[in-house]
Order: sequence, then C-alpha cells, then structure tokens
Amino acid sequence: MLAHRLWLMNDIIAENKVIFKIPVYQRNYDWSEANVNRLLDDIEIIIDTGRKHFLGTIVYISANEGGVAIREYMIIDGQQRLTSMMILLKALADVAKDLDPECSEEIYQDFLCNKRCEERFKIKLKPIKHDNDQFVALLEDHKELLDKAGHIYCNYQICYERFKKWLKNGREVRQISDALYKLEIVDIVLDPKEDDPQIIFESINSTGLDLTNADLIRNFLLMDAPNQVELYEHYWLKIEGDLKKGTDYTDMNEFFQHYIIYKTGKLPKFSRIYDEFVLLYKDSKENYDQEKMLKELKYYTKIYKSFIGEDDHYGLEVTSILKKIRNIKQTTPYPFLFRVFDDYENGVIDLRILAQILHILLIYLVRRTICEVSSSYLRGFFVALYQRVFKSELNKKKYAKALSQFLYTLTSRDQMPSEERFKSNLLRNNLYAKRLFCKLLLSEIENGDNKEVLDMQDLTIEHLMPQKLSRDWMSIASKDHEAYLHVLGNLTITGYNSELSNKSFEEKKEIIRSKSRAILLNSDVVDKEKWGIPEIQARSERLAQLLCERFYLDNSIDPTIEFEDTASLSLDQADEVTGKKLIRYKYKNRSYSVSQYKQMLVWIARQLDKESPETTISLAQAEYTRKYGIYLKSENLNRKEFVRRSYCIRDDIYMHTDLSASDIITRIRMLFTAYRVPISDFQFYVKLNEAGEDDEED
Repeated sequence: MLAHRLWLMNDIIAENKVIFKIPVYQRNYDWSEANVNRLLDDIEIIIDTGRKHFLGTIVYISANEGGVAIREYMIIDGQQRLTSMMILLKALADVAKDLDPECSEEIYQDFLCNKRCEERFKIKLKPIKHDNDQFVALLEDHKELLDKAGHIYCNYQICYERFKKWLKNGREVRQISDALYKLEIVDIVLDPKEDDPQIIFESINSTGLDLTNADLIRNFLLMDAPNQVELYEHYWLKIEGDLKKGTDYTDMNEFFQHYIIYKTGKLPKFSRIYDEFVLLYKDSKENYDQEKMLKELKYYTKIYKSFIGEDDHYGLEVTSILKKIRNIKQTTPYPFLFRVFDDYENGVIDLRILAQILHILLIYLVRRTICEVSSSYLRGFFVALYQRVFKSELNKKKYAKALSQFLYTLTSRDQMPSEERFKSNLLRNNLYAKRLFCKLLLSEIENGDNKEVLDMQDLTIEHLMPQKLSRDWMSIASKDHEAYLHVLGNLTITGYNSELSNKSFEEKKEIIRSKSRAILLNSDVVDKEKWGIPEIQARSERLAQLLCERFYLDNSIDPTIEFEDTASLSLDQADEVTGKKLIRYKYKNRSYSVSQYKQMLVWIARQLDKESPETTISLAQAEYTRKYGIYLKSENLNRKEFVRRSYCIRDDIYMHTDLSASDIITRIRMLFTAYRVPISDFQFYVKLNEAGEDDEED
C-alpha cells in the first residue's frame, strides 16, 4: 500500500487514458444537497483566501482492464467525492461555454474525457450501472434522459446555479477553475497481492458519507467475488430495490438487524450488526459462500417486504394484520415471523393459518400493553418462541392452537393476560397515554370485520369530556375529571379535533352527528342528552366488551400438544414426583396449567367442593382435620401457623398445604376417596430432566 498527498486536479483527474471505475459493490451516488453545498462553500473560501483545502482520501486498486494503453483504477473509497467533482466540472464547463469557451473546452478535454482513445474509453468516470447511465447522459447533454429527481442531475443543477450566481456577483470562470487546483487529497494505492481491500475499506475514517451496515455488508459479499457483477445484478440489486427508498437505508439496515437476530439468536447493538453478520457468514454450520448468502438474503427480503408494507402478495387478511402490528410499532416479533413465513413458503401451513398466527400475536401484543406488562424482555422472548412452541414437530399439525396454548400455559411475565384482566384494564386505565394502541382499539371497534373500513390514518383521538373544562362542563367534579378523562368511554376518533376542542356537549354532539363517519363508535354518544361520569362508565363497559370480543382467544387445553419432554403420572405414583417439576394436571378430561403442587392441591379441593359441598363440611369437622387437612377457620383463629400455612377453599373452610410434593399427591388421592371420585379421572404431568421443588414455600 502506497500513500501520497497529491493535488486532485493535476495529479489524479488530469491523467490521460485512465478510467476511474466504481465497482458494483459500492453504494449508489448519494451525496445530498448539503454535501454539495459544503464542497462549494470550501471552494468559495479558496477563491477568497487563496489557501489550499484538503478534500479527503481516495483509495483504489490499479489494473489494466482496458488494455495496455488504458489504466483502470478500481475505487475502493472516495467515490462520492470523485463523482461530485466530475459533476461539478461538468457544471463549470457548461457555465463557461459562452463566457470562456477555451476554459470550457479544457475542462472537457483534460478532466472529463480521455484523449486519443477508443470511444468506449472516452469518459473517465465509470460509476455503477444506473449512475453510469445518468452520468453519460449528463456529459453528452441528453437532458431528456436524466432523472430530474436523481442526485446526479440535482447536484449538477446546484453547482450550475451557484456558479452562475458567483459570476453574476463579479467572480470569473478562471478564478473558479484555479481554485479547484488547490484541492488536495491523500492518494492510497493498494497492491492486490499484499493488501486486503475489505480490511482497508472497513478501517478508513472517511470524510464523505457515513457507511451504513448495508454498505459494509454489500462490500463484504461482493468485493472479492470473481463474478461480482453477476451477483450484484441478480441478487443485490433486487434486495436493494425491495428495501431501499432513495437514499434512505433505514429499512435495509433494520432488515439485517432482524435477520441476524433470527439466524443467531443474538440481540446485537445497531453498531455491531456488520460484525455479527461477518461472524455468521464465517462461523455458520451452513457453510455459506457469497452466492448462497445472497440467495438467502434475497429470499428473506421478499418476506420482510410484507412486514414493512411494501408488498401485499400474502393476501388481504395477512396484509391487514401486518399493518396493524406495524401501526403500533411492534417489530420485536419479526425474527419469530421469519420462521413462520418460512413455514408458509415451504407448505407447512396455508394462508388461513398464517393469518391466525398473526392475529394471535396481535392479541398478545395488545393485551400485554393494555395490561401494562413490561416489554423489556420481549425481544428475547420472541427469539426463542418458535423453538419453544415447535420443539415437537407434531405441534405443527395444530400450528395456531399450539401457539395460543403455549402463551396461556406460561407461568412467567410472558403469559398471555387473561380476558378478565384485559377487560378490567380497558375499563380503568389511561388509554390515551398509549396513543398508538388506543387508536388501534378505537379502529377495531369501528371497523370490526366490515368490508368497507374507515381509514384512520388522518384521524385523531378526541376527548368527549374535554381535557380542559370550560364553563359548560363545570358540573364535573375535578377528581372525577382526573379519574375519567383518559378512559376508553371518554375517547373517540375524529377528523375535527380542533373544531370540537372544549365546546359544550351539545355542540360536540352536533358536529359528531353531522360530520363523523365513526358510526359504531359514537352510537351511544349522539343519543345522549348530557355527558357525565355515568355515561362514560356505561360507554366504557360497552366498548370494553366489544374489544374483548375482537381480541378473544380460546384458552382451552389440547392435551395432545406438548411443549416439553413430559411424563404422565397417576395418583398411585406419589413416590415418583420428588424433584420433578409440575406442568399441568387433567381432571375429567379437562387440562389445567399449574406449576406448584400446593396450588394443584387447592384447585382440586375447590373443584371437589363445588361437586359435593356437603362432603367438604363433614371433612372439615375436628375429627377429620388431621387426616384430610381441611379445617374450619373459626376453630383455629389463634393458630398463627394454621393461617400462614393454609389456603382458603371457601367461606370459613381452609386447607393445610405445608406438605412435600409426594405428600400432596397422597392427600389428593385421599380426597378423591372421600369424595367418591374415581382416581382414574385424574392425571398430572411433570417435566423430565428438570428439577422441581419438593417442598414449596408460600
């Protein structure tokens, strides 16, 4: 590697019979208006002061692809500055045509074009394909072929207009061209036999555009590929076309983040995405080569497009649910969804099941948020979710049921909140604080399963009882206003937020009646004579019930679905439970998830009591206390140990639970005998290879 400090114009661009080639693995020409204006500002300072200016670094590999007479410089770094300089020179040549034709011709002959060579080598700069077409059209004055919104044309126009302004203000063409000769660069020439271009590229601290993770990954995959043009055009161009929006790499960079999480299970910081990608490529058991990796990325790009709303080829229902998940800005399920969509692509599930899975996830995300469950560990949860649900391949035959059952059978913070808890939180919580979710809920109430849906995009959330009470609302007590302002029953959707403001209820009602298209949402608003706390409470109840129906999920247990290596035990196997973790039990063909033996004892006691309450009373008599562990609290009021170690069955009846796991199984067997229930009606399931607690504390 050789480095020199050189003059950009005389030592680099002025060289004849040279091609500055931008390889396909480089990013498109993306310099913004701000970048170009900064360069022009620097040139103007040179004109005013006469001082030289350091422009940055250009790194390249020298080759002779054009024949012995034509030297080709493969640009590794600095293409944005070099391309901008060529565009600037073209603008200056065009401005100078009438004012200084000689200078204009010099720019063309000495800097933009090669002299005395074949026509195909005439233009010195050769950007990547699309940029090259635009640059050639610019140099050959085919303005009709230029993309007027593209960076090449726009930056040309910026330079052209700035130069015209300078000349109008008294500067001369030669002053501008002379200033360009004082631009310095560091010229770094790599030796392909000794220098690794990828390492050099990664380590350069460029003064141009910051490289994104997508840029680094593209260069890593294409830089040393012998068929890089083919790989670029067949794979990378399609990946970029699907995810990149103009100069915005956001979707591409986020795609790589989700892809790495999906493939590795790691949760990398954004700054570590490229490093983790390289490790994945080099260390994976899948033995990637460049084409295999690009083919895989192209495949998952197609899936990811649907996540971000850029493709609807999975059908209306799937697209609609993905949009809802996107509108509440929930991206953590994406690594899990990569696996689910992959199963769809491979025929494991159909579109109907795919939609069901998305609906379950939407319910899960909404219920968690409304019930104020922390989301701090949610990303890690979704990373492992697929493996936990489908550890048994048999579960894929009941794909959606397996997912919903798993979410319900969890006993940690990740458990699906119950319908009762969901409704309770809908009734009392400040939903306005969760605006994205609130808007989704109001939208679900209004649109339901209707074929014609109300577009909520430009609508806002409105408080019926206003946030600031005017004279018309003075009947509302301040404590009630604070308690009920942001609850579900006081919120609606409108496009007339500014009109409604803190007007009287009569005025608001008339605006809603005459202008609002939210019919279901406002049906119990427009029929009211007044609006106060009773009306808000009643409407909250109605809307909460509707939402419970919209976000209903069956919580029954299918005993054929297993998530762990389990064993089924009977009441005759009390000696086999020590050290084994309890998962669930089955009583009269219905399954119940439970993780503690003492909890199972209490639940069974309560079920037996409902079936035969008179038996419970007789068992609670003093002479049965020691044998069955069932007590009348009134006879044990002074026993602190009793209170601390017992659970309420009902009313004044308690059960002693301070027992080992094996003693609990024995106690349940005794209860079945006492209640005259066949022990064959009961089974319980334990997890193999994982220790449980034999003696469980409160």
